[in-house]
Formats: sequence, structure tokens, C-alpha cells
Amino acid sequence: MLAIVDLSHKSHSRLGTLSLGEGQRLGIATALLGNPQYLVFDEPTNGLDPMGIKWFRNFIRKQADLGKTVLLSSHYLTEIEAVADDVVVISKGKVVATGELREVMKNIEKLEDVFFSLTEGGVQG
Repeated sequence: MLAIVDLSHKSHSRLGTLSLGEGQRLGIATALLGNPQYLVFDEPTNGLDPMGIKWFRNFIRKQADLGKTVLLSSHYLTEIEAVADDVVVISKGKVVATGELREVMKNIEKLEDVFFSLTEGGVQG
């Protein structure tokens, strides 16, 4: 599992010496031990450096390509836009849009603008 999350080089490190991103990867490795069909992540790129974000994007794409279901919950809509196939937009506890990313976005360039148009009544500029 450490190889999957690119932490083999830290196999003898103490937990307290790991960076935030390394700790998140270790958590992912632990979750993968049971070979789950469903992976659920809440704010998975929070605190990651650019290399960690790139790694995470590649990791979840590989998991999806293996046929696993990956659910991401995030306020960072640009990150969701970069990796999602399907989205559910929730505002004030209610689903306001759901479907394939490109269909939900329609002719709007950014997912963030879609969110604002659905929740505030118009695209923000």
C-alpha cells in the first residue's frame, strides 16, 4: 500500500515526522487495505502542495479506471472540475444540480460559476 501512495521511502519513519500531505497519503493507504469498491474523500487536497495535488488527481483517476467508485466532497470547485466525471451540487442542504460534469456546466466555463448561478441567481464575474 505504501508503494501505491508513493510513501515506500517513509516506511521506517515515525508518524509524527510525516508532513500533512504524507499523513493524508498514509490514511489513504490504510483505507485501501481492505480493497474497497467505494472511496469517499472529504476535502482531500486540503493542505497538499502542488505535487501532492497532482499525485492525488492521478491516484483517483487510476482508482476510477479500476472500476472503483470515488466520491469527493470539496469546496474547491476547480479541483472537482479537474477530476470529476459526474457532480452533485448541494446548497443549504438541498441538491440543486446533478449529472455529468459537462452537462451541469452547459455553456458556463467554470464549475464555480455554475455553483454561483445555481445558488445566488447569476454568474459572478
